[in-house]
Amino acid sequence: MKIVIAPDKFKGSLTSFEVCDIVARGINSVIHDCDIVQLPLSDGGDGLSEIVSYYTKAETKYEEVLNPLFEPIQSSWLFSQQVAFIEMAKASGLQLLRPEQYNCALTSTYGTGQLIKTAVNSGAKEIIIGIGGSATNDGGIGMAAALGYKFLDKHGKELSPTGGNLIYIKNIDSSGFNEDMHIRYIVACDVKNMLYGENGATKMFAAQKGADAKMIEQLEEGMMHYAGIVKHDLGIDVSLIEGGGAAGGLGAGCVAFLGAEIISGIDLVLKYSNAEKYISDCDAVVTGEGKIDAQTLQGKLVDGVSSLAKKYGKKIIAVCGHSELSASALLEHGILECFELMKEGMSLEESIQQSQKLLFEASRKAGMFLQEWV
Repeated sequence: MKIVIAPDKFKGSLTSFEVCDIVARGINSVIHDCDIVQLPLSDGGDGLSEIVSYYTKAETKYEEVLNPLFEPIQSSWLFSQQVAFIEMAKASGLQLLRPEQYNCALTSTYGTGQLIKTAVNSGAKEIIIGIGGSATNDGGIGMAAALGYKFLDKHGKELSPTGGNLIYIKNIDSSGFNEDMHIRYIVACDVKNMLYGENGATKMFAAQKGADAKMIEQLEEGMMHYAGIVKHDLGIDVSLIEGGGAAGGLGAGCVAFLGAEIISGIDLVLKYSNAEKYISDCDAVVTGEGKIDAQTLQGKLVDGVSSLAKKYGKKIIAVCGHSELSASALLEHGILECFELMKEGMSLEESIQQSQKLLFEASRKAGMFLQEWV
């Protein structure tokens, strides 16, 4: 039996590499003669750099940049054959802050812009930006400011490029941006949210970045105002961009200020990992992530892997920390069974602390299931 293991990370507990290893050991403890291919994956959010580096052998470059609160940190990016890979979470991610520092009215994507500038100065002809896991809600103005754009208030004074200042923008000065038409910018995105609205950047994600109800209302007003300024000054309607709301609006900002193309992060990673080749030649696929919910089946990693497996008529099962979807909803996407780590009465903290043991147990159950079905 040939099995492909193709999971995302279990956020907060296990990397996708660790998930692959534990699932493989669990299945092998039940099915002793199976051939397992491990494909650690990412859907474009935090963790993308490690996955890209694994499959491309790209060189890791290091750079001092400013974190979301404008404090200096050591960050990194990847470079291979004039292609740069930048993971915005390594400069502007929530992971860089302590919980008591979360405040997306004060945070900025400036550090991400610094990484992009470094890649440009290093001779990159294609820059792939993985967006996800951000601490920001600035519409990408921080990133743009690092590249020479200025955001001016009604008095002509330059604003600090933070989410809380979107509402005060009167004009965008692009004279300091040195546009290079020979650079292709690609944004790898793991969500399809628009810039604003009920499913937009602010209302969907700002709460987890430290915003209370009042701040969410203010930030949403600022995001809508900002979209109007971009349309007036740059002639681009960022409110219509699918994925524009990703990473606190960085998706829209990359389109507006860099002329970037937004693509599915999972499609990018599936291409680099050569997943189609392995999945087309296997008997079953095991995928998964920390939490499976409604968003999972809307362009996230599990959805991408399942779609590819369905294309070739392969059996698909999932492992996860916790699933909010019914068995019938999963089956609609070809997932025959989902094995959860969390047990009844167990808290999230307990499941994270015991994640390795629980995943091994779930993987043994997955192996037993595969013995019967394949």
